[in-house]
Amino acid sequence: MSKTYLSIDIRDESISALLIKSGLKDNIVEGQVCVPLEADEVSEKPNENQWYRAIASIVDRLKVNGAVCLITIPPALVSYRNLRIPFKENRKIRQVLPFEVEPLLPFPLDEVILDFQTARQSENSDVIAAAVERAKLQPILDALSAFHLSPQVIIPGGFPVALCLANQKEEDSFIYIDIDESTSTVFAVVSGRVHLVRSIYMGAVSEETKIRTLKTNIQRLLVAFETIYAFEFQPGTAYFSGGGMAHDALADMIFDLLDIPAEPVHMEESGGPIFHKNFNEDLPDYANNPLALVSIDLLRIASLNFFQERYPFYRYWEEYKSDIVKTGVVGALVLIIGMYGLIFQARYLSKQINRIDHQIAAIFQSTFPEVSRIVDPLQQMQVKVRQAKGKNIFAGSMNEGVLNIEILNDLSRLIPSSIDVVVTRFVRGGGAVLISGHTDTFNAVDDIKGALSRSEYFKEITISSANMDKSANRVQFKLKLTIPETGRIS
Repeated sequence: MSKTYLSIDIRDESISALLIKSGLKDNIVEGQVCVPLEADEVSEKPNENQWYRAIASIVDRLKVNGAVCLITIPPALVSYRNLRIPFKENRKIRQVLPFEVEPLLPFPLDEVILDFQTARQSENSDVIAAAVERAKLQPILDALSAFHLSPQVIIPGGFPVALCLANQKEEDSFIYIDIDESTSTVFAVVSGRVHLVRSIYMGAVSEETKIRTLKTNIQRLLVAFETIYAFEFQPGTAYFSGGGMAHDALADMIFDLLDIPAEPVHMEESGGPIFHKNFNEDLPDYANNPLALVSIDLLRIASLNFFQERYPFYRYWEEYKSDIVKTGVVGALVLIIGMYGLIFQARYLSKQINRIDHQIAAIFQSTFPEVSRIVDPLQQMQVKVRQAKGKNIFAGSMNEGVLNIEILNDLSRLIPSSIDVVVTRFVRGGGAVLISGHTDTFNAVDDIKGALSRSEYFKEITISSANMDKSANRVQFKLKLTIPETGRIS
């Protein structure tokens, strides 16, 4: 399934953007734009500020309809703090993060957006907390919103490239330096994780001053690393990206300071997703962050994100995925067991039905051996039984013409419901029916006899016995009901 990305890298001096179409086979860079920001005061009106005018220029030059918007914000807007939290679950870390970071921030907690990046996890979690002031981020979001662009990812500038490099060089320890015209951000990466971040705002100074300032802050970063972590940081390489400083001068400074090689980053050749261009121009340095933003989304690399409305399901999954996976596995096992149970039960019932069908056929064949063709033994037996009953009724066997169920129906119908009586025995034979039972009084026995005398099936009704059972305080009785030869009283 194809997806189009509008990947925007926002800096203090310019905004650069790439339009990338991603498919199953290729990732094509459809267009690139870099727009300088005008050096004026930021207006409170979205359609008058510098962000609005720059984004308007980007939208005019790129076909952004339906594109997924990803952005980085100027590194100078973001404050980083390293914390150790006694949990390893993201859900718990997110719950306690505001309380842990509040004393370390120079502004009120309700005025910032917080997120974190995990550096190490064991019994405790070492995390990098990142905070950005809402008031400084909102003008950028308002300008994007004016063009119906809602960024699904908001990351500090430089962070996407650092994460991609960490993902591709999981066994290495290295330094990555993101440089623009006013700010340099240094990342310390160990074993595929960003462990420390420091942003240095340098402003409009000479390149020589920038080199000295950056050198000093790299030294401070190394000292801070030893203070925060209980192991030594030994970078084997340095990588850098951006146009805020001459690459040769930067490489020489790093070699003199750390005695390690320094290399510029080219994200389109870094070993992650492969990007092709539909134009002949080379991708400039400013393309690294937009390309890395798309790579993070394509590779599903975990990253901090200041967009609070982003992927609610994804964040829920990120925080509860272990519980969801366990529940899913248990649910799948229960479903599989249930399916096997249904299949087994169906097979068992099928065998039972076949066995009963064979028994019915055998009984029918033994009862009616003259029938040579058996199609539906149950139905054929029912027909034969009805035929046999009809023959008995009209052949003179009168006593058999009255069914026991008809006699029992008369007993139930004629004996008043007000009489407390229990029939315990029913015997039929020799043209008579013997009924035994018990009731509460002797008069009730007479009432029962009188009630049954109205039946069309009984010619004579005799009370054979009626005795009081003192232990139960009940009258035990026996009645003899004579059935006429015709089956009914004429």
